[in-house]
Amino acid sequence: MNAKLKKITIRLSKIAIYMYCCCFSVSMALATGGTAQKKLFKEINVQVSTASTKLVDLFSDLEQSTEFTFVYFKAELKDRPIVLKKKRWSMEELLKEASVQTRVSFKRVNEIITVRAVEPAGSLPVLEESLSLAFTVSGKVTDEKGEPLPGATILEKGTTNGTVTDINGEYNLNVTDENAVLVISFVGYSEEEIAVGGRNTIDVQMYPDLTSLQEIVVIGYGQVNKSDLTGSVVQVKPEDLTALPVINAVQGLTGRAAGVQVIQNSGEPGGNISVRIRGGNSITAGNEPLYVVDGFPLNGAPTIINP
Repeated sequence: MNAKLKKITIRLSKIAIYMYCCCFSVSMALATGGTAQKKLFKEINVQVSTASTKLVDLFSDLEQSTEFTFVYFKAELKDRPIVLKKKRWSMEELLKEASVQTRVSFKRVNEIITVRAVEPAGSLPVLEESLSLAFTVSGKVTDEKGEPLPGATILEKGTTNGTVTDINGEYNLNVTDENAVLVISFVGYSEEEIAVGGRNTIDVQMYPDLTSLQEIVVIGYGQVNKSDLTGSVVQVKPEDLTALPVINAVQGLTGRAAGVQVIQNSGEPGGNISVRIRGGNSITAGNEPLYVVDGFPLNGAPTIINP
């Protein structure tokens, strides 16, 4: 039964990864397709089929013949008629004509056109358009060994526009223009800044940030950065414990740690051993130190542990 569950889990994991990759590819395709039409209104020519129609019907026709999407409240504009004197228009002329006849304003952001009714009688309809001329950059991020780095962050410098690498270390990002600067970061690695410089493909190799790595010291029940440690810590390595023929691990500390005195109370194998750290002290209501093995406190020296 456990083997079957394991196979099902592995299969579901592969499906999840595949679905993630598919969703990522589709989203990037939509983002790239949305930047295909980068012309101003005055550069786009359209043709209307009828001379007299309703404003919302005109929007439907334009959505079918162009890549634009109109956003508006249908209940607010559904009864507004418009009469057009000719069939061929530039997009700018057509929207200006529509704004005058039906008293609406148009605001374009890339391929999205927002339509608002102009309510005050003294207000004039406006026609605004804003284009973001995106430049697509793709590539692969690897570590110092050439292995892919999934989850690395690629950010356009000075903006919140960014993405992360997929499971293969690959990325695809639409930046503002060909002169943008990419900031690539990953935990434990030096941050990289790379100018796009008109390139569509930029591969990045990252290297560990040795200056940011700090040695961790385990103290009692927790751990602390070595740079923040105020007390005295002595470490005895495993190879030092096995360098001499000792009966147990505690006996192996003899002469290996400054300020630590190991006293063998008797010559009997398995006999008690007393340990004093800088003389007598009281941690556990006695002079013996506190022993913690894998997070568990012990009562007395761990003499039964094989060195």
